[in-house]
Amino acid sequence: MRENVEENKILHELSFSSTRSLLRKHQMEISKLKEIKEKLEREFAINNEESNALQQEPHQIKDDIQYLNDRYQAMMEQLQTLGLDPKCFAASVRDLQIENSKLKEVCKIECNKKEVLHEKSKDMDELLIENAFMEFSLSRLNDELDGLRAIVMKF
Repeated sequence: MRENVEENKILHELSFSSTRSLLRKHQMEISKLKEIKEKLEREFAINNEESNALQQEPHQIKDDIQYLNDRYQAMMEQLQTLGLDPKCFAASVRDLQIENSKLKEVCKIECNKKEVLHEKSKDMDELLIENAFMEFSLSRLNDELDGLRAIVMKF
């Protein structure tokens, strides 16, 4: 009988230990499942926000298109009020753009010419300075030559 009691005690301890181990395992699984649930809830919230944003986008685009169409119509009405044909107006704008490009090219050419003239002017200034120095040197040499002639005449 004592053996049975001992055996029951050992079996009870094993059963208790096994139950405790199983309980810990289940608690860990529950904890992991809670984490997964929270992660899924966050992802769902993000996906829901993205979905709402994507649903709003077509409405915004539609509103933008309507706004642009309204502005276009208003511009066409203004052109007609001024007595301008919108088709001719577009051609006039293109002509003005072409003329503007030509004028920019002419301006660029003129700027290049101006730069060349500026460089020539700088070269002329350098030549004038050099010429003045040579004239001064020539004058000094002429004075020296006159002095030497005077000395030669004395002899």
